[in-house]
Amino acid sequence: MLQQITSENLARAIETAWQIFPGEIHAEGFWPEVAYKMAIEENNPRFAYYLALDRESVVGITGHYPPAGGKPQIWLGWFGVLPNKRRKGYGSEILKATCNIVAAFGVSELNLYSRDQDEEPAAHQFFLRCGFEQTGRGEVDGDPVLYFKTKLPLAAAWVNLTMPALGNSFR
Repeated sequence: MLQQITSENLARAIETAWQIFPGEIHAEGFWPEVAYKMAIEENNPRFAYYLALDRESVVGITGHYPPAGGKPQIWLGWFGVLPNKRRKGYGSEILKATCNIVAAFGVSELNLYSRDQDEEPAAHQFFLRCGFEQTGRGEVDGDPVLYFKTKLPLAAAWVNLTMPALGNSFR
């Protein structure tokens, strides 16, 4: 289940983000916290972040946002699974649920970028397995990144992937 991040669960979201993204400190602060607070303040359905729960236990975090300038796109933001919950199917379920939310906006694709650093190849392979294609390389805030996108709605073969242990709890 995805639970939208609000001022009531913000502290829990920040605690989760610290475990997933411990190195995301920049001049403006801890980037996930900055993003979550901006989304809460903006109160725009196209700009939201979520705690991913399996029953009451947090397993990850995800979100989506529109780019600056009003382009008709949506980007995946601060997507991740807690280290002790990885390789159990949660990532696929969380991503699928996020894509379903974004598709409901009438958007035809979901974009993302991921740092191009030594610790990221597993994430890149995950996105490729889930139907994303790498569309280029670039730089964000001085860091090298890879860009990816996927068409929405998701391809039927990937949408129907389920992990029996999860019981489709993120739909």
